[in-house]
Amino acid sequence: MNKKMFFKKFVIIVFLLYIITTILFVSVFPKIYLSHKYDTKFSDYKIAEYHPGYFAYDINYWDVVWHDSQLVYEFNKNGRKFIVEFMDFNYYDSYQMKDVSEWITNELQYNVDKNIDMVNVGAAATYGIYNKEKDRYKNIVWTKDNVNEIIKAGKAGEVFIKTNNIGQYIDETRNKNKYTNSLFDGDMNSKFKDYMTELGTAFIKKYNNSSFDIILHQNELPECNAYYRFYGIDLNKWGKYEGSFVNVNLEYYVWLQKYRRRLVIGILGRKQK
Repeated sequence: MNKKMFFKKFVIIVFLLYIITTILFVSVFPKIYLSHKYDTKFSDYKIAEYHPGYFAYDINYWDVVWHDSQLVYEFNKNGRKFIVEFMDFNYYDSYQMKDVSEWITNELQYNVDKNIDMVNVGAAATYGIYNKEKDRYKNIVWTKDNVNEIIKAGKAGEVFIKTNNIGQYIDETRNKNKYTNSLFDGDMNSKFKDYMTELGTAFIKKYNNSSFDIILHQNELPECNAYYRFYGIDLNKWGKYEGSFVNVNLEYYVWLQKYRRRLVIGILGRKQK
C-alpha cells in the first residue's frame, strides 16, 4: 500500500513539475528574454501558438526522430507574429525579419545595384551574427548599421533585381523548343554574363562574399509573405512568371571570371616562353 501511495505521489509530483516547467519555458522566460532584448514591457507579448515537441517518423532519416516544439509569440502593439526558439541554452527570435529584409535591400541598393528591389531573409536574422571560426551565432538586436554582417556571412537569401527588359539578356539562339519556358544560365547571353560578373565583383569588393542567388525579374514582385522562419517572396509560387525571370548563383560567375583570368595569364605565359 505504501508503495502504491509513493508511486502515486511521485507521478503527481512529476506531472506538476512538468506543468510548472512548461509554463516557465513557454510563457515566462520568453517574455523576460523579449522584454529585455527589445527594451519593452513583459506584458507587450502574448502566446499566439504553441505546439509541443514530439517523436515521429521522418522519411528524410528513415527513422523516428524528435521534432522540436514550436512557440509563436505576438507583439501586442503591431500584431506581428514571430517564432521564439530555445537552442544551446539561449533564446532566439524572428521578430525583426521584416525590418532586416528592408534594411539589407536599402544597403544593397546603395552599395551594389540600385535596381535591387527585394532580399529574402531566413534563419540568419533569427540567430544573429554568425562567427565562422566558432561556427556559432551571437544573438543581437539588428539595426541599419549592422545588417551588413548578414551579407558578409553570405546568410542573406535570394536577391531580386528588377529589369524593364529581360529580353536583352536572353540568347536568341537558345533552344526554344525545350519542354519549359523557364530561363536558365544556358539561355542567357554574354551581356547577362558580364552583368553578373560585375555584380559579383561589387559584392566581393564591398562584402568579400558572393554566395548569393540572384533573381533577375521583369514582372512586378508579388506581395511579400511573413512566415515564422522566413520573410520574403515564396519561390514555389513563381510558376506564372516563367520566361520573365532567371535565377542564378552569383558565385559561379565570380569563379568563371577568375578561371578566365588564369587561362589568359597561362596562355600569355606560354607565348612569352
